[in-house]
Amino acid sequence: MNVLYLEVEKLKGSGGECITNRNKESLKRCGKVGLFSEYGLTPYGKSIFKPLICLLFSLSGGMRLNDNRKLKKIITEKKIDVVFVDNSTIGRLSNWIYRNTKVVHFFHNVEYLYTRQELAHLNMVRKIIYGARALQFYLNEKRICRKASRIVTINKRDSDCLERLYGRKADFIWPTTFGDKYVRDDYAVTDDRYMLFVGSRFFANVEGITWFIDNCLSKCRLKLKVVGSGMDELSSRFNQENVEFIGYVPDLAQLYIDASFVVLPIFSGSGMKTKTCEAFMYGKTVIGTTEAFEGYGNLDPSFAIVCNTADEFVSEVNRLCETRKSKMNDHARQYFLANYETSLFDSKLDKFIDSLD
Repeated sequence: MNVLYLEVEKLKGSGGECITNRNKESLKRCGKVGLFSEYGLTPYGKSIFKPLICLLFSLSGGMRLNDNRKLKKIITEKKIDVVFVDNSTIGRLSNWIYRNTKVVHFFHNVEYLYTRQELAHLNMVRKIIYGARALQFYLNEKRICRKASRIVTINKRDSDCLERLYGRKADFIWPTTFGDKYVRDDYAVTDDRYMLFVGSRFFANVEGITWFIDNCLSKCRLKLKVVGSGMDELSSRFNQENVEFIGYVPDLAQLYIDASFVVLPIFSGSGMKTKTCEAFMYGKTVIGTTEAFEGYGNLDPSFAIVCNTADEFVSEVNRLCETRKSKMNDHARQYFLANYETSLFDSKLDKFIDSLD
C-alpha cells in the first residue's frame, strides 16, 4: 500500500511537531506500507492578506490554489493508495483525491474549538481575522467528517467533540506517545534544583505560565525554568528573580533530568499535552491541571498531581520541595513504558492501515 503523507510545517520543538514526526516514523515501520512519500505545506506567515485571500477560496492550513493539481500529479505518478492528512486545518482537498484514494485525516486538535478559545486572548483586529479562521476550520472539519475514509483523533474527548459538532466520531484513537529516548546511564544528575515548564510560545502555554508566575511563584520555594520555542521573548514581562526563560533547546534531556519536578498549569486546549508524556518518559513527577492530564488514563498521585487553583499549586510545590529528595520518579517512568511508548501501538496501527485495503 503506497502512502502519501500531507503535512504543514510546524513550530520547531512544538508538541505538534513531535506528534507529526511520530506519525511518519510509525507509518514507515508499518508492514502494510510500501512506498512512503511526503508533501509539505508552508504556513501563510504573518501577513494578514495571504490568509484572507486563501479564506476567500476556502483554503486553510497552508493549502494554496495549485496544491491540488500538484497532489493529483503525485498520486497518479506514484500510484498512491492512501493520503494521510496530518492536521484538520489542511483544506481544501479536491473531490478527485477523495474519489481516487483512501483519505485519512489526523486531528491533532479539534481546531474549530481550539481557535475559539484563542479568540479571548487577541485584540479586536485579530479577533476578526481569527473569527473568520474559526468559521473556516468549522466548515473544513465538517467537510472532512463527511468525506474522509477514516478519522483519527488523539483522545476520546476529541472524538466525542467531532460527533457532537459534525455527527462522526473517530475510527481510530492514536494517543500521544514517544519513542523512548531516555538512557539513564548517559546522563549525570547535577545539584541544580528547579521546577520545569516546557512548551512553545502559543496562547495556552502563555496563558498558563503567566497565570502561574502571577499567582503562585512568589509563594513557591523553588526556582522556575520556562523552556520552549519563543518563550525567551516573555522574559521582559516579568521582574521576578526566581524565574528563568529559555528559548528553543534541541535536546531537552538534561533539563528534564536535572529538574526536581515539572509544572503544567494549562487551562485551555484540545488533544493531549505532549509535554506531559515527555515528562513521564524522563521519570518526572508532574504537577498539572486537569487539562494537562486530559487523555491519560490510570494516573496515580504518586507521579501525577492534579491542581487547578493557585493555593493547590503552591501547596503541592512546597510539599514536594520538603518531602521529595530524589529527582527521579520510577513510578512515572514505568507508567510511560507500560502505556505511552510508541512501539506499543505498532500492532494497532498495522490493523488500522490494513482496514483501508
